Amino acid sequence: MAKLSNNQSHQEISPLFLTPIATILSTRRIPNKAVSNLLPNTLQLQPTNTSELISVNPPMSPCTEQTIPSQQSEGHHMQTRRKTGSLKPRIRLNLLHKTVASSPDQAPSSFHEANKQKEWWTYRTKLHADGSIARYKARLVAQGNNQEFRLDYTETFSPVAKLPTIRILLTVALHNNWKVHQLDVANAFLHGWLTETVYMNQPIGFVDTTLPDHVCLLHKAIYGLKQAPRQWYNTFTSHLESIGFIQSTSDPSFFIFRKNHIQLFLLIYVDDILLTGNDSQALNHVIQLLHRQFTMKHLDEVHSFLGIQISHTNNTYFLSQPSYTKSILQLAKLSECKPMANPPCTKLPQDFAPDQVLSDPHMYRRITGSLQYLILTRPDIAFSVNLLSQHMHEPLPQHIYMLSATSKVQLSSGSLLQSLICVLLHFQMWIGRVIQFQGNQLQDCSFLGNTIISWTVKKQTTVARSSTESEYYALAALQNSPTDIYCDNTSTIAIANNPVFHARTKHIEIDHRFIRNHIHQSTIRLLPISPIDQTADILTKSMSTPRFHTLRNKLTVIDKSSVCGGILEQHD
Repeated sequence: MAKLSNNQSHQEISPLFLTPIATILSTRRIPNKAVSNLLPNTLQLQPTNTSELISVNPPMSPCTEQTIPSQQSEGHHMQTRRKTGSLKPRIRLNLLHKTVASSPDQAPSSFHEANKQKEWWTYRTKLHADGSIARYKARLVAQGNNQEFRLDYTETFSPVAKLPTIRILLTVALHNNWKVHQLDVANAFLHGWLTETVYMNQPIGFVDTTLPDHVCLLHKAIYGLKQAPRQWYNTFTSHLESIGFIQSTSDPSFFIFRKNHIQLFLLIYVDDILLTGNDSQALNHVIQLLHRQFTMKHLDEVHSFLGIQISHTNNTYFLSQPSYTKSILQLAKLSECKPMANPPCTKLPQDFAPDQVLSDPHMYRRITGSLQYLILTRPDIAFSVNLLSQHMHEPLPQHIYMLSATSKVQLSSGSLLQSLICVLLHFQMWIGRVIQFQGNQLQDCSFLGNTIISWTVKKQTTVARSSTESEYYALAALQNSPTDIYCDNTSTIAIANNPVFHARTKHIEIDHRFIRNHIHQSTIRLLPISPIDQTADILTKSMSTPRFHTLRNKLTVIDKSSVCGGILEQHD
Protein backbone atom coordinates (compact mmCIF):
# COMPACT_ATOMS: atom_id res chain seq x y z
CA MET A 1 0.00 0.00 0.00
CA ALA A 2 1.15 3.54 -0.62
CA LYS A 3 2.43 5.58 2.29
CA LEU A 4 1.12 9.05 2.99
CA SER A 5 3.30 11.91 4.17
CA ASN A 6 2.22 13.86 7.22
CA ASN A 7 1.87 17.14 5.30
CA GLN A 8 -0.16 15.66 2.47
CA SER A 9 -3.67 17.10 2.40
CA HIS A 10 -6.46 14.58 2.61
CA GLN A 11 -8.48 16.55 0.02
CA GLU A 12 -5.90 15.56 -2.58
CA ILE A 13 -6.49 11.86 -1.96
CA SER A 14 -9.33 10.23 -3.77
CA PRO A 15 -11.72 8.43 -1.43
CA LEU A 16 -11.48 5.46 -3.78
CA PHE A 17 -7.72 5.15 -3.40
CA LEU A 18 -7.92 3.37 -0.05
CA THR A 19 -10.44 0.92 1.25
CA PRO A 20 -12.68 2.34 4.00
CA ILE A 21 -11.42 -0.18 6.54
CA ALA A 22 -7.96 1.36 6.31
CA THR A 23 -9.40 4.76 7.17
CA ILE A 24 -11.21 3.48 10.24
CA LEU A 25 -8.79 1.22 11.99
CA SER A 26 -5.15 0.26 12.06
CA THR A 27 -4.44 -3.13 10.51
CA ARG A 28 -1.68 -5.61 11.14
CA ARG A 29 -0.82 -8.83 9.38
CA ILE A 30 -0.60 -12.10 11.31
CA PRO A 31 1.60 -14.73 9.63
CA ASN A 32 0.29 -18.27 9.57
CA LYS A 33 3.25 -19.94 11.31
CA ALA A 34 4.55 -17.47 13.88
CA VAL A 35 2.44 -14.86 15.56
CA SER A 36 5.46 -13.10 17.00
CA ASN A 37 6.89 -12.23 13.56
CA LEU A 38 4.50 -9.44 12.67
CA LEU A 39 5.01 -7.20 9.68
CA PRO A 40 5.90 -3.64 10.68
CA ASN A 41 3.97 -1.80 7.98
CA THR A 42 0.76 -0.21 9.21
CA LEU A 43 -1.56 2.45 7.97
CA GLN A 44 -3.74 4.42 10.37
CA LEU A 45 -6.11 7.08 9.15
CA GLN A 46 -8.68 7.55 11.89
CA PRO A 47 -11.48 10.10 11.53
CA THR A 48 -12.33 12.19 14.56
CA ASN A 49 -16.01 11.96 13.73
CA THR A 50 -16.87 8.31 13.27
CA SER A 51 -20.59 8.91 12.98
CA GLU A 52 -20.14 8.93 9.20
CA LEU A 53 -18.15 5.73 8.96
CA ILE A 54 -21.06 3.51 8.03
CA SER A 55 -23.97 4.65 5.91
CA VAL A 56 -27.03 2.87 4.59
CA ASN A 57 -25.24 2.47 1.25
CA PRO A 58 -21.53 1.97 2.14
CA PRO A 59 -19.12 2.78 -0.70
CA MET A 60 -17.29 -0.21 -2.12
CA SER A 61 -13.57 -0.56 -2.61
CA PRO A 62 -12.47 -0.37 -6.27
CA CYS A 63 -9.98 -3.12 -5.56
CA THR A 64 -12.61 -5.70 -4.87
CA GLU A 65 -15.91 -6.81 -6.29
CA GLN A 66 -17.24 -7.91 -2.90
CA THR A 67 -20.53 -6.46 -1.78
CA ILE A 68 -22.28 -6.28 1.53
CA PRO A 69 -23.79 -9.72 2.09
CA SER A 70 -27.52 -10.01 2.36
CA GLN A 71 -29.12 -12.08 5.07
CA GLN A 72 -30.83 -14.98 3.34
CA SER A 73 -33.01 -15.72 6.34
CA GLU A 74 -34.57 -12.28 6.26
CA GLY A 75 -35.85 -12.66 2.69
CA HIS A 76 -35.73 -8.95 1.91
CA HIS A 77 -37.46 -7.94 -1.31
CA MET A 78 -35.69 -5.40 -3.45
CA GLN A 79 -37.15 -1.93 -3.03
CA THR A 80 -36.25 0.85 -5.43
CA ARG A 81 -36.00 4.43 -4.26
CA ARG A 82 -38.99 5.35 -6.39
CA LYS A 83 -41.12 2.57 -4.87
CA THR A 84 -40.35 3.67 -1.33
CA GLY A 85 -41.00 7.31 -2.19
CA SER A 86 -37.43 8.34 -1.33
CA LEU A 87 -36.61 10.91 -4.02
CA LYS A 88 -34.01 12.84 -2.03
CA PRO A 89 -30.53 13.07 -3.60
CA ARG A 90 -28.24 10.24 -2.53
CA ILE A 91 -25.44 11.47 -0.27
CA ARG A 92 -22.04 9.81 -0.69
CA LEU A 93 -19.94 10.13 2.44
CA ASN A 94 -16.20 10.72 2.18
CA LEU A 95 -14.54 8.49 4.74
CA LEU A 96 -11.27 10.41 4.45
CA HIS A 97 -12.64 13.80 5.45
CA LYS A 98 -10.61 13.91 8.70
CA THR A 99 -7.56 12.20 10.08
CA VAL A 100 -5.79 12.01 13.39
CA ALA A 101 -2.27 11.11 14.40
CA SER A 102 -1.33 7.46 14.44
CA SER A 103 -1.31 5.69 17.77
CA PRO A 104 1.61 3.56 19.00
CA ASP A 105 1.98 0.13 17.46
CA GLN A 106 -0.11 -2.47 19.23
CA ALA A 107 0.07 -5.98 17.88
CA PRO A 108 -2.05 -8.94 19.01
CA SER A 109 -0.14 -11.21 21.33
CA SER A 110 -1.82 -14.34 19.97
CA PHE A 111 -3.97 -15.54 17.11
CA HIS A 112 -6.82 -16.20 19.55
CA GLU A 113 -6.80 -12.57 20.65
CA ALA A 114 -6.72 -11.24 17.10
CA ASN A 115 -9.37 -13.55 15.65
CA LYS A 116 -11.81 -13.45 18.56
CA GLN A 117 -14.00 -10.50 17.50
CA LYS A 118 -15.87 -11.29 14.31
CA GLU A 119 -18.60 -9.13 12.83
CA TRP A 120 -21.76 -9.19 10.74
CA TRP A 121 -24.09 -6.81 8.95
CA THR A 122 -27.57 -6.23 10.33
CA TYR A 123 -30.52 -4.79 8.43
CA ARG A 124 -33.49 -3.11 10.03
CA THR A 125 -36.47 -1.05 8.98
CA LYS A 126 -36.96 1.95 11.25
CA LEU A 127 -40.61 2.90 11.77
CA HIS A 128 -42.36 6.06 12.86
CA ALA A 129 -44.67 6.02 15.90
CA ASP A 130 -47.67 5.61 13.56
CA GLY A 131 -46.14 2.50 11.98
CA SER A 132 -45.01 4.08 8.70
CA ILE A 133 -41.51 3.40 7.37
CA ALA A 134 -38.94 6.01 8.36
CA ARG A 135 -35.85 4.57 6.65
CA TYR A 136 -33.87 1.41 5.99
CA LYS A 137 -30.74 0.89 8.06
CA ALA A 138 -27.65 -1.27 7.52
CA ARG A 139 -25.20 -1.50 10.39
CA LEU A 140 -21.90 -3.27 11.03
CA VAL A 141 -22.13 -5.07 14.38
CA ALA A 142 -19.36 -6.78 16.33
CA GLN A 143 -19.94 -10.08 18.10
CA GLY A 144 -19.70 -8.85 21.65
CA ASN A 145 -20.64 -12.29 22.96
CA ASN A 146 -17.03 -13.32 22.28
CA GLN A 147 -15.62 -10.68 24.61
CA GLU A 148 -14.02 -11.69 27.89
CA PHE A 149 -14.35 -9.72 31.12
CA ARG A 150 -11.22 -7.79 32.14
CA LEU A 151 -9.55 -8.71 28.87
CA ASP A 152 -11.30 -6.49 26.34
CA TYR A 153 -14.03 -4.92 28.49
CA THR A 154 -14.65 -4.01 32.14
CA GLU A 155 -17.53 -1.68 32.98
CA THR A 156 -20.67 -1.85 30.82
CA PHE A 157 -23.39 -0.02 32.76
CA SER A 158 -24.94 2.96 30.97
CA PRO A 159 -27.90 4.80 32.54
CA VAL A 160 -30.99 5.82 30.61
CA ALA A 161 -33.66 8.36 31.44
CA LYS A 162 -36.42 7.34 33.81
CA LEU A 163 -39.96 7.47 32.44
CA PRO A 164 -41.23 9.71 35.30
CA THR A 165 -38.50 12.21 34.41
CA ILE A 166 -39.77 12.33 30.84
CA ARG A 167 -43.31 13.05 32.04
CA ILE A 168 -42.04 15.73 34.42
CA LEU A 169 -40.09 17.40 31.61
CA LEU A 170 -43.16 17.49 29.35
CA THR A 171 -45.39 18.73 32.17
CA VAL A 172 -43.07 21.56 33.20
CA ALA A 173 -42.58 22.61 29.57
CA LEU A 174 -46.35 22.59 29.09
CA HIS A 175 -46.90 24.65 32.21
CA ASN A 176 -44.38 27.29 31.10
CA ASN A 177 -45.38 27.15 27.43
CA TRP A 178 -41.89 26.06 26.39
CA LYS A 179 -41.14 24.29 23.13
CA VAL A 180 -39.63 20.81 23.54
CA HIS A 181 -36.96 20.16 20.91
CA GLN A 182 -36.06 16.63 19.85
CA LEU A 183 -32.62 15.60 18.61
CA ASP A 184 -31.44 12.26 17.23
CA VAL A 185 -27.75 11.37 17.18
CA ALA A 186 -26.63 9.44 14.11
CA ASN A 187 -24.58 6.32 14.89
CA ALA A 188 -24.19 7.37 18.50
CA PHE A 189 -22.08 4.43 19.68
CA LEU A 190 -19.37 5.21 17.11
CA HIS A 191 -18.45 8.40 18.99
CA GLY A 192 -17.14 6.68 22.10
CA TRP A 193 -13.39 6.12 22.47
CA LEU A 194 -12.23 2.70 23.63
CA THR A 195 -9.88 2.36 26.58
CA GLU A 196 -9.41 -1.39 26.10
CA THR A 197 -7.52 -3.18 23.32
CA VAL A 198 -10.06 -4.78 20.98
CA TYR A 199 -9.35 -6.45 17.63
CA MET A 200 -11.86 -7.26 14.92
CA ASN A 201 -11.84 -8.97 11.53
CA GLN A 202 -12.10 -6.79 8.47
CA PRO A 203 -15.79 -6.28 7.62
CA ILE A 204 -17.19 -8.24 4.71
CA GLY A 205 -17.47 -5.91 1.75
CA PHE A 206 -14.59 -3.77 2.99
CA VAL A 207 -11.73 -6.28 2.95
CA ASP A 208 -8.45 -4.80 1.76
CA THR A 209 -7.36 -7.09 -1.08
CA THR A 210 -3.73 -6.08 -0.64
CA LEU A 211 -3.79 -7.02 3.07
CA PRO A 212 -6.52 -9.65 3.38
CA ASP A 213 -4.96 -11.38 6.39
CA HIS A 214 -4.85 -8.24 8.54
CA VAL A 215 -7.15 -7.55 11.48
CA CYS A 216 -8.53 -4.26 12.79
CA LEU A 217 -7.46 -2.54 15.98
CA LEU A 218 -10.52 -0.64 17.20
CA HIS A 219 -9.85 2.88 18.45
CA LYS A 220 -13.51 3.79 18.81
CA ALA A 221 -16.51 1.76 19.90
CA ILE A 222 -18.69 -0.08 17.42
CA TYR A 223 -22.18 -1.48 17.76
CA GLY A 224 -22.19 -4.89 19.37
CA LEU A 225 -19.38 -4.30 21.86
CA LYS A 226 -20.41 -4.62 25.49
CA GLN A 227 -18.84 -1.30 26.50
CA ALA A 228 -20.17 0.69 23.51
CA PRO A 229 -23.22 2.21 25.30
CA ARG A 230 -21.13 3.24 28.30
CA GLN A 231 -18.40 4.84 26.19
CA TRP A 232 -21.00 6.84 24.25
CA TYR A 233 -22.69 7.99 27.46
CA ASN A 234 -19.37 9.09 28.96
CA THR A 235 -18.41 10.95 25.79
CA PHE A 236 -21.72 12.80 25.53
CA THR A 237 -22.02 13.71 29.22
CA SER A 238 -18.45 14.99 29.28
CA HIS A 239 -19.28 17.33 26.41
CA LEU A 240 -22.45 18.54 28.15
CA GLU A 241 -20.50 19.35 31.31
CA SER A 242 -17.92 21.23 29.27
CA ILE A 243 -20.58 23.62 27.96
CA GLY A 244 -22.09 24.30 31.39
CA PHE A 245 -24.70 21.61 32.07
CA ILE A 246 -24.93 20.02 35.52
CA GLN A 247 -25.98 16.40 36.00
CA SER A 248 -29.04 15.79 38.17
CA THR A 249 -28.54 13.72 41.31
CA SER A 250 -32.01 12.16 40.93
CA ASP A 251 -31.60 11.01 37.33
CA PRO A 252 -28.11 10.71 35.78
CA SER A 253 -29.59 11.14 32.29
CA PHE A 254 -31.11 14.53 33.13
CA PHE A 255 -29.01 17.71 32.85
CA ILE A 256 -29.72 21.28 33.96
CA PHE A 257 -28.20 24.54 32.72
CA ARG A 258 -28.68 27.66 34.84
CA LYS A 259 -27.04 31.02 34.18
CA ASN A 260 -28.57 34.36 35.13
CA HIS A 261 -32.18 34.13 33.96
CA ILE A 262 -31.53 31.26 31.52
CA GLN A 263 -32.77 27.83 32.52
CA LEU A 264 -32.43 24.83 30.18
CA PHE A 265 -33.29 21.16 30.68
CA LEU A 266 -31.82 18.31 28.63
CA LEU A 267 -32.74 14.64 28.83
CA ILE A 268 -31.01 11.80 26.98
CA TYR A 269 -32.19 8.24 26.37
CA VAL A 270 -29.27 6.53 24.57
CA ASP A 271 -29.26 8.56 21.31
CA ASP A 272 -32.62 10.33 21.66
CA ILE A 273 -32.50 13.79 23.23
CA LEU A 274 -35.18 16.15 24.54
CA LEU A 275 -34.23 19.79 25.11
CA THR A 276 -36.36 22.62 26.48
CA GLY A 277 -35.95 25.89 28.34
CA ASN A 278 -37.03 29.48 28.77
CA ASP A 279 -34.65 31.09 26.26
CA SER A 280 -34.97 30.23 22.57
CA GLN A 281 -31.66 31.88 21.67
CA ALA A 282 -29.81 29.83 24.28
CA LEU A 283 -31.55 26.67 23.03
CA ASN A 284 -30.41 27.31 19.47
CA HIS A 285 -26.87 27.96 20.69
CA VAL A 286 -26.78 24.65 22.58
CA ILE A 287 -28.10 22.82 19.52
CA GLN A 288 -25.33 24.37 17.41
CA LEU A 289 -22.69 23.30 19.94
CA LEU A 290 -24.01 19.74 19.86
CA HIS A 291 -24.04 19.75 16.05
CA ARG A 292 -20.38 20.77 15.97
CA GLN A 293 -19.33 17.84 18.12
CA PHE A 294 -21.76 15.12 16.99
CA THR A 295 -23.62 14.28 13.82
CA MET A 296 -27.29 14.60 14.71
CA LYS A 297 -30.66 15.53 13.29
CA HIS A 298 -32.87 18.25 14.70
CA LEU A 299 -36.40 16.85 14.54
CA ASP A 300 -37.97 20.15 15.61
CA GLU A 301 -40.75 19.82 18.23
CA VAL A 302 -41.15 16.42 19.88
CA HIS A 303 -43.78 14.23 18.26
CA SER A 304 -42.52 10.69 18.89
CA PHE A 305 -40.25 9.46 21.67
CA LEU A 306 -39.33 5.84 22.44
CA GLY A 307 -42.19 4.62 20.28
CA ILE A 308 -44.70 6.82 22.13
CA GLN A 309 -46.69 9.20 19.95
CA ILE A 310 -46.92 12.67 21.52
CA SER A 311 -49.69 14.98 20.31
CA HIS A 312 -49.57 18.60 21.44
CA THR A 313 -52.57 20.91 21.73
CA ASN A 314 -52.87 24.27 23.46
CA ASN A 315 -53.04 22.90 26.99
CA THR A 316 -52.27 19.19 26.75
CA TYR A 317 -49.76 16.58 25.73
CA PHE A 318 -51.48 13.38 24.65
CA LEU A 319 -49.30 10.26 24.93
CA SER A 320 -50.45 7.16 23.05
CA GLN A 321 -49.14 3.99 21.40
CA PRO A 322 -51.67 3.21 18.63
CA SER A 323 -49.27 1.32 16.37
CA TYR A 324 -47.89 -0.74 19.26
CA THR A 325 -51.40 -1.54 20.50
CA LYS A 326 -52.45 -2.73 17.06
CA SER A 327 -49.40 -4.99 16.86
CA ILE A 328 -50.39 -6.62 20.18
CA LEU A 329 -53.93 -7.22 18.94
CA GLN A 330 -52.62 -8.71 15.70
CA LEU A 331 -50.29 -10.96 17.66
CA ALA A 332 -53.21 -12.17 19.79
CA LYS A 333 -55.49 -12.54 16.73
CA LEU A 334 -57.88 -9.97 18.21
CA SER A 335 -57.75 -7.28 15.52
CA GLU A 336 -61.50 -7.40 14.95
CA CYS A 337 -62.45 -7.47 18.62
CA LYS A 338 -64.65 -5.02 20.49
CA PRO A 339 -63.02 -3.01 23.28
CA MET A 340 -63.81 -4.02 26.86
CA ALA A 341 -65.24 -1.41 29.23
CA ASN A 342 -63.59 -2.84 32.34
CA PRO A 343 -61.14 -5.76 31.86
CA PRO A 344 -60.35 -6.35 35.59
CA CYS A 345 -63.97 -7.11 36.52
CA THR A 346 -64.53 -9.75 33.85
CA LYS A 347 -65.62 -13.18 35.03
CA LEU A 348 -64.95 -16.49 33.35
CA PRO A 349 -68.07 -17.59 31.42
CA GLN A 350 -69.22 -21.14 31.93
CA ASP A 351 -69.06 -21.87 28.20
CA PHE A 352 -65.61 -20.33 27.76
CA ALA A 353 -63.33 -22.25 25.38
CA PRO A 354 -59.67 -21.19 25.62
CA ASP A 355 -58.29 -19.67 22.45
CA GLN A 356 -55.65 -21.81 20.77
CA VAL A 357 -53.32 -18.86 20.22
CA LEU A 358 -53.47 -17.56 23.80
CA SER A 359 -53.41 -21.08 25.27
CA ASP A 360 -49.84 -21.50 24.10
CA PRO A 361 -47.68 -20.68 27.18
CA HIS A 362 -45.03 -19.10 24.95
CA MET A 363 -47.60 -16.81 23.31
CA TYR A 364 -49.15 -16.03 26.71
CA ARG A 365 -45.78 -14.86 28.03
CA ARG A 366 -45.04 -12.93 24.86
CA ILE A 367 -48.30 -10.97 24.89
CA THR A 368 -48.15 -10.33 28.64
CA GLY A 369 -44.62 -9.00 28.26
CA SER A 370 -45.77 -6.73 25.43
CA LEU A 371 -48.54 -5.35 27.63
CA GLN A 372 -45.89 -4.33 30.18
CA TYR A 373 -44.62 -1.64 27.80
CA LEU A 374 -48.17 -0.53 27.02
CA ILE A 375 -48.58 0.40 30.70
CA LEU A 376 -46.35 3.43 30.01
CA THR A 377 -49.40 5.16 28.56
CA ARG A 378 -52.17 2.99 30.04
CA PRO A 379 -51.89 2.86 33.85
CA ASP A 380 -55.51 1.70 34.01
CA ILE A 381 -54.49 -1.81 32.91
CA ALA A 382 -51.61 -2.06 35.43
CA PHE A 383 -53.63 -4.24 37.82
CA SER A 384 -54.60 -6.73 35.11
CA VAL A 385 -51.08 -6.99 33.72
CA ASN A 386 -49.64 -7.36 37.22
CA LEU A 387 -52.00 -10.26 37.90
CA LEU A 388 -51.29 -11.91 34.55
CA SER A 389 -47.53 -11.67 35.14
CA GLN A 390 -47.83 -13.81 38.26
CA HIS A 391 -48.96 -16.85 36.23
CA MET A 392 -46.38 -16.97 33.46
CA HIS A 393 -45.30 -20.55 34.15
CA GLU A 394 -48.66 -22.30 33.91
CA PRO A 395 -51.59 -20.02 32.98
CA LEU A 396 -55.06 -21.35 33.76
CA PRO A 397 -58.21 -20.79 31.64
CA GLN A 398 -59.26 -17.81 33.76
CA HIS A 399 -55.89 -16.17 33.13
CA ILE A 400 -56.19 -16.77 29.40
CA TYR A 401 -59.64 -15.19 29.41
CA MET A 402 -58.36 -12.22 31.41
CA LEU A 403 -55.47 -11.80 28.96
CA SER A 404 -57.95 -11.69 26.11
CA ALA A 405 -60.06 -9.11 27.96
CA THR A 406 -57.05 -6.97 28.84
CA SER A 407 -55.85 -6.98 25.24
CA LYS A 408 -59.17 -5.55 24.10
CA VAL A 409 -58.29 -1.98 24.96
CA GLN A 410 -59.45 1.13 23.18
CA LEU A 411 -56.92 1.99 20.51
CA SER A 412 -57.46 5.73 20.90
CA SER A 413 -56.83 5.87 24.64
CA GLY A 414 -53.58 7.12 26.06
CA SER A 415 -52.04 8.95 28.95
CA LEU A 416 -52.90 12.64 29.02
CA LEU A 417 -50.64 15.34 30.40
CA GLN A 418 -52.74 18.37 31.34
CA SER A 419 -51.46 21.88 31.98
CA LEU A 420 -50.67 22.54 35.62
CA ILE A 421 -53.00 24.56 37.81
CA CYS A 422 -50.39 25.37 40.47
CA VAL A 423 -47.18 27.37 40.61
CA LEU A 424 -43.99 25.30 40.54
CA LEU A 425 -41.57 26.40 43.26
CA HIS A 426 -38.90 23.83 42.40
CA PHE A 427 -38.51 21.46 39.50
CA GLN A 428 -38.23 18.34 41.64
CA MET A 429 -41.11 19.24 43.97
CA TRP A 430 -43.86 16.63 44.03
CA ILE A 431 -47.33 18.12 44.34
CA GLY A 432 -49.03 15.04 45.74
CA ARG A 433 -48.82 11.30 46.24
CA VAL A 434 -51.55 8.77 46.92
CA ILE A 435 -50.68 5.42 48.52
CA GLN A 436 -52.74 2.36 49.30
CA PHE A 437 -52.02 -1.10 50.71
CA GLN A 438 -54.22 -4.00 49.70
CA GLY A 439 -53.39 -7.48 50.96
CA ASN A 440 -49.67 -7.91 50.37
CA GLN A 441 -49.49 -5.40 47.51
CA LEU A 442 -48.39 -1.80 47.61
CA GLN A 443 -49.57 0.74 45.08
CA ASP A 444 -48.92 4.45 44.75
CA CYS A 445 -49.72 7.19 42.26
CA SER A 446 -47.58 10.32 42.10
CA PHE A 447 -49.05 13.55 40.73
CA LEU A 448 -47.54 16.83 39.64
CA GLY A 449 -50.56 19.09 39.73
CA ASN A 450 -53.30 17.24 37.88
CA THR A 451 -50.81 15.15 35.92
CA ILE A 452 -49.92 11.61 36.93
CA ILE A 453 -46.14 11.24 36.84
CA SER A 454 -45.50 7.70 38.07
CA TRP A 455 -47.37 4.72 39.43
CA THR A 456 -46.23 1.55 41.17
CA VAL A 457 -47.78 -1.85 41.82
CA LYS A 458 -45.59 -4.31 43.70
CA LYS A 459 -45.64 -6.86 46.47
CA GLN A 460 -44.39 -5.85 49.88
CA THR A 461 -41.09 -7.49 50.80
CA THR A 462 -41.67 -7.44 54.58
CA VAL A 463 -44.28 -9.50 56.41
CA ALA A 464 -46.73 -7.19 58.19
CA ARG A 465 -48.98 -8.21 61.08
CA SER A 466 -51.53 -5.43 60.69
CA SER A 467 -52.81 -2.96 58.14
CA THR A 468 -51.30 -0.11 60.16
CA GLU A 469 -47.86 -1.70 59.99
CA SER A 470 -48.28 -2.28 56.25
CA GLU A 471 -49.20 1.33 55.62
CA TYR A 472 -46.20 2.45 57.64
CA TYR A 473 -43.87 0.32 55.57
CA ALA A 474 -45.43 1.89 52.50
CA LEU A 475 -44.80 5.41 53.79
CA ALA A 476 -41.13 4.69 54.43
CA ALA A 477 -40.68 3.02 51.05
CA LEU A 478 -42.24 5.83 49.03
CA GLN A 479 -41.05 8.94 50.80
CA ASN A 480 -37.80 10.28 49.39
CA SER A 481 -38.69 13.84 48.37
CA PRO A 482 -40.89 16.70 49.64
CA THR A 483 -44.53 15.79 49.10
CA ASP A 484 -48.03 15.61 50.47
CA ILE A 485 -48.90 11.97 51.14
CA TYR A 486 -52.55 10.97 51.25
CA CYS A 487 -53.25 7.86 53.30
CA ASP A 488 -56.64 6.24 54.04
CA ASN A 489 -55.51 4.65 57.34
CA THR A 490 -56.12 6.99 60.28
CA SER A 491 -54.11 4.95 62.80
CA THR A 492 -51.04 5.19 60.57
CA ILE A 493 -51.38 8.98 60.43
CA ALA A 494 -51.80 9.13 64.22
CA ILE A 495 -48.66 7.10 64.86
CA ALA A 496 -46.63 9.17 62.42
CA ASN A 497 -47.67 12.49 63.94
CA ASN A 498 -47.56 11.47 67.62
CA PRO A 499 -45.65 8.82 69.65
CA VAL A 500 -48.69 6.71 70.46
CA PHE A 501 -49.00 2.92 70.81
CA HIS A 502 -45.28 2.64 71.43
CA ALA A 503 -45.51 -0.94 72.77
CA ARG A 504 -47.30 -2.03 69.59
CA THR A 505 -45.00 -0.20 67.18
CA LYS A 506 -41.48 -0.77 68.51
CA HIS A 507 -40.89 -3.52 65.92
CA ILE A 508 -41.25 -0.87 63.18
CA GLU A 509 -39.14 1.68 65.05
CA ILE A 510 -36.75 2.41 62.16
CA ASP A 511 -39.47 3.30 59.68
CA HIS A 512 -41.36 5.05 62.47
CA ARG A 513 -38.40 7.31 63.22
CA PHE A 514 -37.72 7.95 59.53
CA ILE A 515 -41.24 9.19 58.80
CA ARG A 516 -41.54 11.22 62.00
CA ASN A 517 -38.26 13.02 61.33
CA HIS A 518 -39.55 14.09 57.93
CA ILE A 519 -42.77 15.34 59.52
CA HIS A 520 -40.86 17.38 62.14
CA GLN A 521 -38.67 18.86 59.41
CA SER A 522 -41.82 19.83 57.44
CA THR A 523 -40.65 17.94 54.38
CA ILE A 524 -43.84 15.86 54.24
CA ARG A 525 -47.42 16.13 55.40
CA LEU A 526 -49.68 13.16 56.03
CA LEU A 527 -53.24 13.94 55.01
CA PRO A 528 -56.29 11.68 55.27
CA ILE A 529 -58.24 10.69 52.18
CA SER A 530 -61.61 9.02 51.79
CA PRO A 531 -61.67 5.49 50.32
CA ILE A 532 -64.02 6.88 47.66
CA ASP A 533 -61.29 9.27 46.48
CA GLN A 534 -58.44 6.76 46.74
CA THR A 535 -57.11 6.82 43.18
CA ALA A 536 -54.55 4.08 43.80
CA ASP A 537 -57.35 1.51 44.24
CA ILE A 538 -57.46 1.09 40.46
CA LEU A 539 -54.01 -0.50 40.57
CA THR A 540 -54.82 -3.41 42.90
CA LYS A 541 -58.57 -3.99 42.98
CA SER A 542 -61.32 -5.27 40.75
CA MET A 543 -64.21 -2.84 40.76
CA SER A 544 -67.45 -1.99 39.02
CA THR A 545 -67.35 -0.33 35.62
CA PRO A 546 -68.60 3.12 36.79
CA ARG A 547 -66.03 3.11 39.60
CA PHE A 548 -63.32 2.00 37.17
CA HIS A 549 -64.12 4.83 34.75
CA THR A 550 -64.15 7.40 37.57
CA LEU A 551 -60.70 6.44 38.80
CA ARG A 552 -59.36 6.13 35.26
CA ASN A 553 -60.35 9.72 34.58
CA LYS A 554 -58.43 10.76 37.70
CA LEU A 555 -55.37 9.11 36.16
CA THR A 556 -55.91 11.44 33.14
CA VAL A 557 -56.41 8.46 30.82
CA ILE A 558 -59.03 9.60 28.33
CA ASP A 559 -60.04 9.10 24.73
CA LYS A 560 -58.15 11.15 22.16
CA SER A 561 -61.42 12.49 20.74
CA SER A 562 -61.90 14.32 24.04
CA VAL A 563 -58.69 16.27 23.46
CA CYS A 564 -59.52 17.74 20.08
CA GLY A 565 -62.96 19.31 19.80
CA GLY A 566 -64.26 17.57 22.89
CA ILE A 567 -64.38 17.84 26.65
CA LEU A 568 -61.11 19.63 27.27
CA GLU A 569 -61.65 22.42 24.77
CA GLN A 570 -65.01 23.20 26.33
CA HIS A 571 -63.18 24.19 29.52
CA ASP A 572 -60.85 26.65 27.75
